[in-house]
Amino acid sequence: MESRIKIRLLYIALAVIMMMEVFFTGNVMAEEKAGESGAEWQTDTVYEGRNIENQNYLTWSHPVRSYLTACQNGGFMRVQDIDSDAGILVEYYDPSYRLLSSRMIEKELPLFGAFYETGQYYFLLTGQLNMDERPDVEVYRITKYDKDWNRISSAGLSDCNTVEPFRAGSARMDTDGKYLYIRTCHSMYKSLRDGLNHQANVSIILDIEAMNITESYTAVSRSPFGYVSHSFNQFIKADNDMIAAVDHGDAYPRQIQLVVNSTKSPSALSAGGKGTCILSFPGRTGENKTGASVGGFEMSGSSYLVAGNSVIQDEMNLKRETRNIFVASVDRYTDAVSVNWLTNYLEGEESVSTPCMARLSDSRYMILWSRGGTTVFYTLLDGNGKQEGRIYELKGSLSDCEPLVENGRLIWYTWKDEAISFYEIDLQDLSQYRIKQIVNGRKEDDKKENDKDSSRDQEIISENDGKKDPDDSEYGNKDQEYEGDENTNDGSNDGDTEENGQQEDVFSAPAAGTRLTDRKSKAVYKVTKAGLAGGTAAFLKPSESSIKKITIPASVKLDGITYKVTSISADACKNHKMLQSVSVGKNVFSIGRNAFYGCTNLKNVSVGKNVKTIGDKAFYKCTALPQIIIPEKVSKIGKQAFYGDKKLASIVIQTKKLTNGRIGNGAFGGIGSGAVYTVPRVKVQAYKKLLIAKGADL
Repeated sequence: MESRIKIRLLYIALAVIMMMEVFFTGNVMAEEKAGESGAEWQTDTVYEGRNIENQNYLTWSHPVRSYLTACQNGGFMRVQDIDSDAGILVEYYDPSYRLLSSRMIEKELPLFGAFYETGQYYFLLTGQLNMDERPDVEVYRITKYDKDWNRISSAGLSDCNTVEPFRAGSARMDTDGKYLYIRTCHSMYKSLRDGLNHQANVSIILDIEAMNITESYTAVSRSPFGYVSHSFNQFIKADNDMIAAVDHGDAYPRQIQLVVNSTKSPSALSAGGKGTCILSFPGRTGENKTGASVGGFEMSGSSYLVAGNSVIQDEMNLKRETRNIFVASVDRYTDAVSVNWLTNYLEGEESVSTPCMARLSDSRYMILWSRGGTTVFYTLLDGNGKQEGRIYELKGSLSDCEPLVENGRLIWYTWKDEAISFYEIDLQDLSQYRIKQIVNGRKEDDKKENDKDSSRDQEIISENDGKKDPDDSEYGNKDQEYEGDENTNDGSNDGDTEENGQQEDVFSAPAAGTRLTDRKSKAVYKVTKAGLAGGTAAFLKPSESSIKKITIPASVKLDGITYKVTSISADACKNHKMLQSVSVGKNVFSIGRNAFYGCTNLKNVSVGKNVKTIGDKAFYKCTALPQIIIPEKVSKIGKQAFYGDKKLASIVIQTKKLTNGRIGNGAFGGIGSGAVYTVPRVKVQAYKKLLIAKGADL
């Protein structure tokens, strides 16, 4: 057979790239213009991500990203942080949950903290990193909007002892009168004692009308308003000249703590507060694991109510796994604490999730929790936290969307990619509930259920059909648990110690080699370089072997820490027969051995522009792949990297760095003789010989 080579020059590449840039820029500008004018439109856009069981945490929490509010037309507004540079998603639904319109709200600082609604305004709390500890960096920003999402003004906080806002905790807001009260958290400037970034809570007061911060507390020491370190979840309520806050602490103090301040003013944080222990945790100070979580905080006329879950808190608490639901009640006049346990599962039985709580009236509340992520339980509470009536259940899931009370219904939603499920409980008859699933703005299902007895065998839409996602815990997403370093006091005092001289433990990053699961995609990563900033990770495996599309991001946020994704591990997707599309992020420089070996249905591969190494058999026998582009920075291709890819019709080689010693034997073997190789003009003759030597049938 006549030997031949079909080589096309790359002079058209620049023109193509320029055309693509114009096309995408045009689309972005069009969307921004529509958003600025207040225009709303129907969309079938799929936003990848999920919030199912995101209210649940094992060790520390994270900001709430899902919100549902009522509109004047009887419909609903959904506010969802989709963890994207595109902004914050706002969708409007009619009373029957038909999608009416959607828009994106610009995230003014890159880190999302919280959303809050008052009678007149919307508020967004955002933040940004300040790893260089610069006093001029605006770390927190509160932005005020009118009810049409027109930006009114903002107030920022800088020079506030913060390198990372919202670190390992949440952010919640409440108003009473003219002030907005914020309780959140941060990792702080390096300690003068040990050079480490400790974590604690943060308190901020904002004058809503003047839009200026009247007071904030970010210092490293005991505050009159309840400094807690480490603080792994934060709640705040303001009502009738009372400000009350709840924190989940693992060190100073090692307990769930309620702090109440009876003087509400622009300088309330300095007025002095009163602390009450809700639940204490045996164990070493700073041991991140406590065996408990907090999910709800409300103020009734007689009591402060705190809902959570916990193992038995004794000398074996850190070895226990099974948690039960509790509601703690603190008398507003005597400070007496009573704890009511709503479940009594034995150690070794399936545990419960972090609960959530909804206020129905001044004296009635609903508490909800789940087991296994597939069954939701709920019951009524009185104003003292006592259970009223029986516990009901439904097949479904919770999320980090706080349930909304509207028109005699309790409503929340769960979200997974294109599917949104709205849940309704009839507050007049708690046995009645309904689940509606919307797919890309189209109503997919509508089922109404009746629970007249405790025996139930019904088919109701469930977000995960009873299946657990790989690498999740038995109840929700498992947080990686870190242990602080144990330090001793040298006798000096820089504000980083308690009165007894004990120093708090460091809030540390996971070590290299630690496996972590991305909450959004459920993909598994391995830490390759540790650090609260500047860390790197390798893509280890996708959420499941049957997945069809994989996007390996440039960076990923894992348990609150952002890592650059710099490599794809060996065997990451080996023999994943259902995989059809792969997109590799810009920070990836290495595709590991056998990474996509035997992916026989893989049809589309976008190799990251900074990839330098393609490992042995990386794309071995990807028999459905029609084209591959090898970027200009690639300097090494392993043996049999593309062997047996019989449908490859176009191989575009942009790199000029390949030599005989940098391409493995058989790298292009078993590819059809009709394949077209496109190479740089200056490498035509050299690459012709090289490709033939490495198996190309030219």
